[in-house]
Amino acid sequence: MTHTKTPWKLEVGKYSGNNWMVGSIYFGRSRENDKEYWAHITTDGVHASEMGCSDAKTDAELWVTACNSHDALFEAAKAALKELEYINKHGLGDLDTHEVEAQLRAAIAQAEPDKAEGGEG
Repeated sequence: MTHTKTPWKLEVGKYSGNNWMVGSIYFGRSRENDKEYWAHITTDGVHASEMGCSDAKTDAELWVTACNSHDALFEAAKAALKELEYINKHGLGDLDTHEVEAQLRAAIAQAEPDKAEGGEG
């Protein structure tokens, strides 16, 4: 099986039903008004009829793997970007690494949207 097509998004509150639900997280019940609080992970604008073949177990495995590897991959990407910036700035090496640098920069920006483009904030 394959996992559900990405990108996924987070819907907080009542599930809208507009997108394919990948999974849900139960936050608990309010002591104040006894209301239940949920967050739903859904596809982003993809209806179930467009999904093809996927299953919940594979989605859950992807979710867990992505969460568990995020910090290490993110730190490795930042370290590699730092080295590539140095290589590109000083014209070292025989390889054109500008494309890889751009890919790393874009991936880091996606994982860290609150940071300014082009460096640590």
